[in-house]
Amino acid sequence: MSSKESNQEEQRRIEQEEQRRIEREERSIKLEQRRNQIRIAQEKQRKIEQEEQRRIEREEQRRIVREQEERRRIEQEEQRRIEQEGRRIELEQKGYDELCSMLTSRETHDYFTLKRVVLDISLEITKNKIENLRTTGIKEKCTTKEFNNSEEIIDRMRLEIQIIYESALLNIDDTNILGFINIFMFQCSVMFSLHEGLIRDIYKEDLRTGIGGIDQNVLEYLSSINWKDYRIIKGFLMNDYHFKPLVYVLDTNKEYTIENIQDEPDKGIILVKYQKKYTSRNLIPDYLNRVCYVELVSKTDYADGICVTSIEYLYHDIVHAANFFYSCGSSSVVIDELKEFYKFIEQNTPIDEFRKIRAFIYFEIHEGFCFLSEGTKNYISIEKRNEYRRLFQVGDLFKLVPSSLNIEQAKEYFREGRKLYNKYFATWRHRDSEIKCEPTIEPVIKTTNHTPRKGTEKKKSRFWSLFSGGKLKQNSKKRRKHKRPKL
Repeated sequence: MSSKESNQEEQRRIEQEEQRRIEREERSIKLEQRRNQIRIAQEKQRKIEQEEQRRIEREEQRRIVREQEERRRIEQEEQRRIEQEGRRIELEQKGYDELCSMLTSRETHDYFTLKRVVLDISLEITKNKIENLRTTGIKEKCTTKEFNNSEEIIDRMRLEIQIIYESALLNIDDTNILGFINIFMFQCSVMFSLHEGLIRDIYKEDLRTGIGGIDQNVLEYLSSINWKDYRIIKGFLMNDYHFKPLVYVLDTNKEYTIENIQDEPDKGIILVKYQKKYTSRNLIPDYLNRVCYVELVSKTDYADGICVTSIEYLYHDIVHAANFFYSCGSSSVVIDELKEFYKFIEQNTPIDEFRKIRAFIYFEIHEGFCFLSEGTKNYISIEKRNEYRRLFQVGDLFKLVPSSLNIEQAKEYFREGRKLYNKYFATWRHRDSEIKCEPTIEPVIKTTNHTPRKGTEKKKSRFWSLFSGGKLKQNSKKRRKHKRPKL
C-alpha cells in the first residue's frame, strides 16, 4: 500500500473517530437534557405533590374548624332554642291580657318570642270563635239576620284562618312589633266581615278607598285582592288612612318597631286584641299610658249602641283612640298631668266619690271630648249633647252609672262627678292643701311606668291628620266630606 493510500485511510479513520466522538457528545448532551427534563419534571411533580399535600392539610384544617364552628353553632342554637322554649313556656303560663300588656309596655322584652306566643294564642282564640259560630249558627248578636249558607261560610273561615296564620309565620321576622299582630287581627276581622259586608250607612259612606284608582268601600276592595297575604295587607294598611294607625305610631309615619315605640313615649300606640271585659277601670289607665286596645269581634256587635260588623267595630275603636289623642293631647291638661291626677284621686278619695269622678273622666276621654281642666265648671259634654239616654242603652254606656238610677238621678250623678273632679283637680294642681278623707277601698289600678312626656302641650292639628300624617288625603277626585262616626 502506498503512502498516499495509507494517508487517506488514516484520514478516514480520524474522520470516523471524530464522527463517533461527535455522536457520543450529542448522545451525552441529549442524555443530559433528558436527565434535566426528568429532574425538572420530578421537581415539578414534587412541588405539585407538596402543594397538594399542603392543600389537603389546609382543607382538613378548614374542615376541622368548620366542624368545630358548626358544633358551636348547633350548641348555641340548641342553647337559644332551650332558652327560647323556656321563655315561651314561661310566657304561655301568663294570661293573654298580660302578654298583650307586655307587648305595649315599651319595655325591653324578647319580642320575637312574645309576639309568636301572642300570635299562637290569637290563632287558637280565633279558631274557637269560628267553632262557636258552627255551634250557635251565624245568627247576629244584635240582629235577627240569618245565613242559609252558614256551614259553607264557617268551613271557608277554617281554611282562611290557617292560610292567614301561615302567611304571618313567613313574616315572623317583621320588626313592626305591634303591626305584626294588628295585621293578623285585621285579616281576621276581614274574614269575619266579608259574608255580610258593611251594614251601617255611616260606615258605607266613610269606609271607602281610592287605592287602585277606583272609589269603592274597603271590603269590596279587599275582596278583590289577596287579603290573606300578610305583605299585601301590610301594604294596604300603610296606604289607607282609615287603618293606618294599625301599622304606624299614631300621628307619625313610623312603624311600631321597639326603637320607635320607646323613642316616641308621648305618642299613642294601638294593639288589636280580643277582649273579655273592658270597663272604665282598665280603659282609663291604658289611655293615660298612651295605649289603646282595639277590640276584635267575630260577629255583629254593639258599638256605642249601634249594631255593626267586625270591621266596622274595629274602625269605630280606632276612631275613639284617635279622638282621645287629638283632644286630650292638645288640651290644657296634658296626658301625663291627667295620669298623675288620676292616681291621686284613686288613692285619696272615698270610693263613692271616686266612682262618680271615674264615670265623668271615662266619658270625656272615651268620647274624645277631654274637657278636663278647671275651665269646665259650667260645662258637661254629656249633658250639653243630651246623651244621658246612652247610659241606659244596652251595648253603649250601660252600667257606667249604677243601674238603680233613673235618668234624672243619672244626670245628677254626672253633675256631682264633674263638680268633684273640679274640686279635687284644683286642690291637686295647686297643692296648697292636702285632702284628708277616707282612702278608697277599691284596689288601686296599677299602670305601666311609661316614660314621662317632654313638654306640656303639643300643637293642635286636625283630627284626621292622625290617620294621614298631615293633611287629609282624599282618594276620590271629588273632595268628599268625611263625617266623624256618631259616637
